[in-house]
Amino acid sequence: MKSYKKLNIAVMLAVILVPTAAWSACSPTAANRPVCPANASPETATFIDPTVSVTNATNISISTQSFIAPFAGLNVRGKTKIGHKTNLQDSVILSGRGDITLGDEVILAHGAQVTAPAIIGRTAVAGAHNASFVGFNSLIQGAKIQHDAMVLHLARVAPGITIKTGKVVLSGKNITTQAQADNLTLGKVVAISQALRDFMEGVLHVNETFARSYTKLYHNDTSNVTGINYDPADDGASPAFNPTRNLPVLAGVETRLPSYRNRIIGEVEMGDSAAVVSGYNVFGNQISLRADEGEPFHLGTVHLMGNRTTFHALEHTGLDLHDDITFGMRSLVHGGSSVATQGNPHSNTVIGEHTMIGNYAVVFRSVLGNDVTIGCASLVDGATLADDTVVLPRTVIVGTTQSVVEWNPGCGMMNNE
Repeated sequence: MKSYKKLNIAVMLAVILVPTAAWSACSPTAANRPVCPANASPETATFIDPTVSVTNATNISISTQSFIAPFAGLNVRGKTKIGHKTNLQDSVILSGRGDITLGDEVILAHGAQVTAPAIIGRTAVAGAHNASFVGFNSLIQGAKIQHDAMVLHLARVAPGITIKTGKVVLSGKNITTQAQADNLTLGKVVAISQALRDFMEGVLHVNETFARSYTKLYHNDTSNVTGINYDPADDGASPAFNPTRNLPVLAGVETRLPSYRNRIIGEVEMGDSAAVVSGYNVFGNQISLRADEGEPFHLGTVHLMGNRTTFHALEHTGLDLHDDITFGMRSLVHGGSSVATQGNPHSNTVIGEHTMIGNYAVVFRSVLGNDVTIGCASLVDGATLADDTVVLPRTVIVGTTQSVVEWNPGCGMMNNE
């Protein structure tokens, strides 16, 4: 086993080898948030949601046209570099001692965590496959993810491991040796496909648009980018995905509340009133319900929503979530098209009433019946689950295939403190 000292030296050498010519540095000091740098045009600006946690801002360098979503955290005790057209989605956390380098066109999906020292991606090369992807609630722990590589949802990559170009870590896998990362016959990685590359390109397009359109929304009125508020619309993006600015509707009332502690954005139609949403008995903190790409989101009355719950949807899809659902801490519900959702209006992800979504659990492009239980740190992706189904903790269901989450992301009690 490598010593920490040897590992750190290896990572430092890797940092030196990452090309740096493309950096156009902005430090996210108070003066450079939410638009970084403050005087940038919407065409080049990086947008940092006002809820983002930033530590040691002067040690952070961010390039152009990147987007950092609500409740992300830039909390590295070292240097952080974030490249061109890179996105850190809701509740992504960068932390640890050492440096983290994110190259150009890196995608850190909702809930992903990266601990230093780590390197993801590279400086983009024209005409090449540059994107790197880390999936929902996954953990990159002192590792390296090369360009044109992916780590799918609820997966972990251990210290010192490199996920090489052309490799995809499957959902739920725990990569602890380099052989597991390299050898397809061991069943933890597969070769990247053109469909996955196309998926990443679509995500990059949307988030590059967010950097521009949220900057314009902020310039229109600085109070537009906090609390319960407008989505920015796609600002003429081609291809278009969300052409109209909308406000959330709470208990039948169109609502704009910039002072609200959480983020509810765009065409979110909720059964609960502003008074219920603003209290602490039902809704926790650092919650992001973001209908700025796919829309609409239909949400009934909520039983309980834990801290860092996130809703989002891929373009041209939505959510249909019924009454009395419990959403655990760091749970994620995400819209998207699949065989399971194709028969629904807008290819909506559907969750039936009285359902329990556990802590760290992910429901993606799926249809769940009533009284379903999704255990802690489980993934349901592209699946249809009947009424009363119980999914055990740390289970991966992709379509009709079932496996396990090989590591423990953390399965504590519900927490609204």
